[in-house]
Amino acid sequence: LYNDGKVSNVEIAKMAQYAENVYFGKPCGLMDQLVIALGGTVYVDFATMKIEAVKADFSSMGLTLCLTNTGGSHAGLDTSYALIPKDMVYIANLFDKGVLGEVDAEEFRSKGWDASNRPVRRAMHFFDENERVPQMRDALKAGNGEEYMRLMNASGRSSEELLNNIITSATGDTKLAQGLSESKKLLEGKGAWRVHGGGFAGCVQALMPEDFYGEYKAAMEKVFGEGKCRKVKLI
Repeated sequence: LYNDGKVSNVEIAKMAQYAENVYFGKPCGLMDQLVIALGGTVYVDFATMKIEAVKADFSSMGLTLCLTNTGGSHAGLDTSYALIPKDMVYIANLFDKGVLGEVDAEEFRSKGWDASNRPVRRAMHFFDENERVPQMRDALKAGNGEEYMRLMNASGRSSEELLNNIITSATGDTKLAQGLSESKKLLEGKGAWRVHGGGFAGCVQALMPEDFYGEYKAAMEKVFGEGKCRKVKLI
């Protein structure tokens, strides 16, 4: 049943992705599956499949990480999720490439793009985010909470404004957007907040000084309900 433990965790993750893509029709990537199969916090370079364990000890930085369940449903969102890679592949094809990872970032940026175009904005997010990820890894390794929160906020705003994965016309659900708006009121200037996961519904991820968590939790649960905001510890 378990192949005598001879199959690597990376291969198990790839099998899980294949099952979701092919048998369930969900156009997911590989990040969630890798993290679950490998455990802990990991840095992954998908171009080279370099995988590196990273310690994310926020408590040693005086910070608290938490998730708030805004109550939205992921049902009926497959088309919205699928449109994200479709848009990015469309831009890659303009460079005669199959995926954006094969396109030179500076060559992309040298073009006179119309930033009102959704595929263009999503490609902008892709290249910017790929540059942020190693910086976030390095901030974690250095125990630099302030730098990590700065980058987390930059990533979150890019997700909202360029990737556009907060609200979709497929459902019209605004709970996630409300959670981000409430978090901005509470955390601007003192913490970081962003969509957690693929977007369009679900959780707000927030990082803040430990002594502010109680106030944040109380305010978010006033909006979304008791027990909806919980601390998360990465081990």
